[in-house]
Amino acid sequence: MVDNCPFCAASLDGIAFFEAYGCLAIVNLAPIVLGHSLVVPKRHVSRLADLSEGECRDLFAATQRTALLLMTIYKADGIDISLQDGASAGQTVGHLHVHAIPRRPRDLERPGAWYDRLIDSHRQRRRTGAEMLAEAAMLRARRTELGL
Repeated sequence: MVDNCPFCAASLDGIAFFEAYGCLAIVNLAPIVLGHSLVVPKRHVSRLADLSEGECRDLFAATQRTALLLMTIYKADGIDISLQDGASAGQTVGHLHVHAIPRRPRDLERPGAWYDRLIDSHRQRRRTGAEMLAEAAMLRARRTELGL
């Protein structure tokens, strides 16, 4: 745990909707589309290279399970998975995380528009804590209901 790291904060528990493999899936503060979530290792690491091979497998296993859950709940027929590793790649938070962005036909102006929005995420509307808690509660309930 690292002070001032938003993904090391104890408050993540309320916005987490899936936990496995040493990772949490959390709702996003500034989603690009409905269901845009993050998969975060519980151990503070800044870069992909900081993970052991086992942790790397675990991160992508958690991402795979999260993707299935999001696609099912949000009735998506595709998903964008993105990991910005380092400032030059667009990483803005110093804790490794994977974006899971469920996609539906015509949800954005063009299929690759999600990347422009992700890089420009500081312009996305920030959700309130209550909005994030409500979505996480719904996702936890649906995950249990679906057995995912």
